[in-house]
Amino acid sequence: MPNEMDSDLNAGRRPAGPGIALPTAGDSAGVVNLLAGLPTPAVESAFERVRAGTPVQPFAEFVGSEVLGAIGVTILVPPHIETSLLVENWEGCNYLSTRFGEGARIANVITLIDADFLSDQLSSSEPISAYGWGKTARDARSVADIVVGQIESASHLVLVGRMGATPRIHRLLSVLNPKASRCRLEDIPADGLLDFIASSRSSSGAASSRSSARIVPPWLDLLHSEGQVTPSDERFLYRRSLPFDRQRLGQWMKSPPLGLVRGKGSIWLAGDHSRAFGYSCAGSVHRIFAGAPWWAGRNDGVWPACETDRKRLLQRWHLSFGDRRQEIVFMGLDLDPAELSRGLDACLLSEEEAHSSLSETTSNNHRREYPALRLELH
Repeated sequence: MPNEMDSDLNAGRRPAGPGIALPTAGDSAGVVNLLAGLPTPAVESAFERVRAGTPVQPFAEFVGSEVLGAIGVTILVPPHIETSLLVENWEGCNYLSTRFGEGARIANVITLIDADFLSDQLSSSEPISAYGWGKTARDARSVADIVVGQIESASHLVLVGRMGATPRIHRLLSVLNPKASRCRLEDIPADGLLDFIASSRSSSGAASSRSSARIVPPWLDLLHSEGQVTPSDERFLYRRSLPFDRQRLGQWMKSPPLGLVRGKGSIWLAGDHSRAFGYSCAGSVHRIFAGAPWWAGRNDGVWPACETDRKRLLQRWHLSFGDRRQEIVFMGLDLDPAELSRGLDACLLSEEEAHSSLSETTSNNHRREYPALRLELH
């Protein structure tokens, strides 16, 4: 399905209107905060509190205006626009620099979370369009996908609701986004909310970057890790060089381990050895979707142009299966890595079955020894 937020993101590529004088670089350049959250009554009330202390513009009004907004403006982002993609898009096209002058930047991404409904939201496979939050009436992205994305991409997390004080909620948020500053709205004095939003983004003491508002989610760090990753009851990296049986994996997804709240990675499915599939789990919602071709499935002689990428590819190369593999990060509370491994291992084909499946669906050209295997590593 096409991404339903593309038109909104592209709206941010419009240059400033003619005849507008841009501010100079430095502290006078525009500083923008993004404000997001699923609009439950408690979150809507919190939005009003933010509006009482700082200029807040709806997203459509901000990108549609032909005049410069106020320096230090906060933009209220609707649920159907994913803040992580918005940050990436605006930084990639220098939209804010074009509009406000050199040095303009997204300072922080603030997500408001209704702790009383967070568990229900993480369990909801309902589309956001069912609540009137979608880009269109056919927006099929789930509530769970959106709320997890808002948490992962935040530099600041503000909790509302009675459940905001429970240790489990804070553990859950720490698993999904350990780098974000976090607070309960009711613990902040009336004049202290803006100070919190303007503070350094990391509760561990790391200063926020002036060059990027992007937050790298922990699952991405783990997927890029080399060598063995020590499993824990909160994070686990699963790697295997055998394909999943589709039916067995489907059964596993119907009854996943308790405590699992996030999963991301690429998988190898038996019967389709030419391309990887993406895997995503947000709360109780699991998705599998078509991904990029496996390098081992190509017969055009094309290999990664970057030497570092080539070396990384060859270090993980399997003599029989090439780069085909399972590589998934699981995150949650009180996970049992051994149980997770046993359950997923039971979904794999045996090595003999994998060879047979590959022989049935792969041409002779695909089964040759690839020239890249003979490259020397330096």
